[in-house]
Amino acid sequence: MTHTIDLRIFHLLTARLCHDLVGPVGAASNGAELLSELGAEDSGDAVDLIADSTGKAAARLRYYRVAYGIAAGVVGTIDDARGLAADMFSDQRFTMDWSPAPAGSEKLDDTAGMLLLNMLLLASEAMGREGLLTVKVMASGAGCRLDIQARGEGVELDEDTLAGLSATASIEALTPRSVQGHFTARLAEFFGATLVVEPMDQAVRFTCNLASDRLV
Repeated sequence: MTHTIDLRIFHLLTARLCHDLVGPVGAASNGAELLSELGAEDSGDAVDLIADSTGKAAARLRYYRVAYGIAAGVVGTIDDARGLAADMFSDQRFTMDWSPAPAGSEKLDDTAGMLLLNMLLLASEAMGREGLLTVKVMASGAGCRLDIQARGEGVELDEDTLAGLSATASIEALTPRSVQGHFTARLAEFFGATLVVEPMDQAVRFTCNLASDRLV
């Protein structure tokens, strides 16, 4: 089966990526400007601002490189994915809990790593101001099962995102926020799987079963 993705999807993903990067990059620019106005003795706060902002921008670029691009081998294990996610969401108020992988099944292939990071982006959109993201990656038959649950007060996916999950969703109705759901669902289909999204009371669960050596 041939899978195609409308060009508008890439336009929206680019808008989303730039939106997430403009904050820390802009803050770094402000810090550099402040640094130029201060003497050496008063530059500590400006240096801290630049370091923090550039660190956040770099973390997001590393994450998006794998989630949206071709970065073979960058995420080869569950620990690699956990590290990227920890840096990406370090400034969020929700916490993440990764269940230990079964012994001997800690490695991921590029397909599972890419899909997992996109599922995490989608799950993060469902989070309220605080909450818990639980992540499980486990062997399932000849492949693996990705299981993420967002839980906490106010946790839910907005109606536009839920509508965008469908393969028949109106592309023109998607926004930079709701496009993540559409892209993640289509990505799963491209890899021969189905993304299942289960809204619950103050929780949303995301699962996907990948076949044939996705967890090796």
